[in-house]
Amino acid sequence: MLLTAFALAAPLLAAIGVYDVLSFAVRARTREMGIRIAFGAERASVQRRVIGEGPALVAARRRH
Repeated sequence: MLLTAFALAAPLLAAIGVYDVLSFAVRARTREMGIRIAFGAERASVQRRVIGEGPALVAARRRH
């Protein structure tokens, strides 16, 4: 029963970790994103950039 509890908690903890890394990256680059949008970048392209860099950020964070 204890093993089942840990097995169910693992994906939740992983999702929280991914969310934390992505939210930190977005908070750190909010000003840059605002400037890009002010200069004419579409919101969709800024979102694609953040989502596209997500896996690289998570992989880099895992190495530390």
